Amino acid sequence: SDLLAVALATRIDRKPGVRLALDIGTNTELLLSVEGRLFSCSTASGPALEGAALRFGAVAAAGVVDRVWLNPGDSSIGYRTIRGKPAIGICGSGIVEALACMAQAGIFNASGRIQAGNPGVSEGPDGDRRFTLVPAHATGLGEDLTISQHDVRAIQLAKGAIRGGMATLLAEHGLTVDDLDELLVAGAFGNHIEVESAQAIGLYPAIPRERIRQIGNAAGTGAGLMLLSTVERQMAEELSEQISYLELA
Repeated sequence: SDLLAVALATRIDRKPGVRLALDIGTNTELLLSVEGRLFSCSTASGPALEGAALRFGAVAAAGVVDRVWLNPGDSSIGYRTIRGKPAIGICGSGIVEALACMAQAGIFNASGRIQAGNPGVSEGPDGDRRFTLVPAHATGLGEDLTISQHDVRAIQLAKGAIRGGMATLLAEHGLTVDDLDELLVAGAFGNHIEVESAQAIGLYPAIPRERIRQIGNAAGTGAGLMLLSTVERQMAEELSEQISYLELA
């Protein structure tokens, strides 16, 4: 139903070329339009990208880290919390930006394994390596706010599910990400994440930036259209019969 609402809101079936819409969440739905013909699939991306399944994961609220960057000159990692409050967690956009910075700074290798010996890297009592993003004195937790090896793996699993679904759906039609004329990213997470960071960790494909468009809560917009207009609702019913579904399992 979310994907049907996205299709209605974006009018993706009326646009030429190859266009792919992502509605990112615990289940990430993908909608592919090939010259107006619609195909879909759903990936079990899990809750990591929404801040859950992480040790310090949180929804966006006061004190939650939502922006992370590399400081010029010394390549140290800076951060911002919502409303400037002491850090109490990290949300989806924050973790993606943090991992992009960690990759750029060489804190983990190409496989995602955190490397000992890097500044800020320590080993927990359970043997799980972790990187300190915010030291204890700057948090509201009474302890360091860290990104652990487990957190990195959780994001990798979510990313792998989404990119696997994307590649499979495109391959069914003899296409690759390079054939995309436009990638539409829907949902609260998709609207707030920095595109460059998402590309840096491979969550979004490495296509030109101008081909990626953040479209906000398209599912909510589509639902509103159906509630307010019988014509839109009829269009949605017709669209529902035109969308082919690919079962990834």
